[in-house]
Amino acid sequence: PACFNRALAGWFLPLVLRLNLTPNQWTFVGLVLGLGAAAAAAAGTVDADWAAAGLFQAFYLTDVWDGEVARARSLSSRWGGWFDVSVDLVVHLALMAGMTAGLVRAGAPSWVGGVGLVAALGVALDFLVTLRAKWRGFGPAIYGDPSHAVIARSRSAVLRWFRLQWTNENFSLIIAAVLVLRWKPAFLLAAAVGTHVFWVRYLWKGRGYSFAQA
Repeated sequence: PACFNRALAGWFLPLVLRLNLTPNQWTFVGLVLGLGAAAAAAAGTVDADWAAAGLFQAFYLTDVWDGEVARARSLSSRWGGWFDVSVDLVVHLALMAGMTAGLVRAGAPSWVGGVGLVAALGVALDFLVTLRAKWRGFGPAIYGDPSHAVIARSRSAVLRWFRLQWTNENFSLIIAAVLVLRWKPAFLLAAAVGTHVFWVRYLWKGRGYSFAQA
């Protein structure tokens, strides 16, 4: 089974493959969509948050399409892989900044700015440890999300499907809910803690692995 975003991207893949766009061009389209989502979130209005949710969801679809196009046309490249990861970092950092700016513009308490900064720092550190793993030839960036292997061992097909929906490939759905339901302050607080837990846990779990593949 596939997570929701990957399945949704797959529905449109035949049309995407007919378009004369290279994988790196799809990645650039994703960059534009992601930055557009951040800019919309920074406006701080209800309508702009709805627009941000839609644009960020579209960014996640293009993030699937660039890889699918690369595999289908045998256009995979090391540079393209790094470009993809770098765009992911830029977009997620911009989104955190945009959400924080939108709250401040809407009259949120002063502490929101500090929490947003801590959350953005956590996002940057999360991507840095992932880039370190990619550079050394280990980890999700190379072999896929290890949680998928755990999910595959679930005995119930229904349980497997529900657990698969909580992987990072569906993160855009969480962002959509946060933006549409106006949960941005709570989200930034959670991100300020959760992102730092992630990179510390990632380094701790990876301390015993050999990176001889690099």
